Amino acid sequence: MLSEPQQEQDVIALFHQLVGSGLIKGLHFFGTTSNDRYDSLIEIDYPDTVGFRFNRKTCSLGVGSAIDFPYKSEPKVLEYKYDLDALISDLQKEEKFLKHIDLVVCWTAGGGYSSMLELRPLLVGDNGQERLFYGSTHAAYRVVGGEGSRI
Repeated sequence: MLSEPQQEQDVIALFHQLVGSGLIKGLHFFGTTSNDRYDSLIEIDYPDTVGFRFNRKTCSLGVGSAIDFPYKSEPKVLEYKYDLDALISDLQKEEKFLKHIDLVVCWTAGGGYSSMLELRPLLVGDNGQERLFYGSTHAAYRVVGGEGSRI
């Protein structure tokens, strides 16, 4: 990485580089656009091979045991933001809808998101066992009446 992302387009470029280089595994892109409501349509494809399943010592970015291998998903919506707070703004303006978004890729999370989402780290201890997307660093839970339900 030559420089840190400064805007959403930088986040998109960096993420595509991480996927293309194989550091983030199992993602296939149907398309990425800046003209539609949502940014990207993806498919998750985890073959039944070594290197995808979470293991604290050997595969710390792998996916948890809740996923049966081999695994191929239906199309999923991926949303990019420089800051997670920008997504909350889009949700509040009803430009985007939380129920439609499966994965968010962002560079920062300023804190304004906390009125709607709780973030739980997946890089601590055995928390990676909860990971659904290879390489994801956090799981987001919708804050509803003081309780969280995973989104």
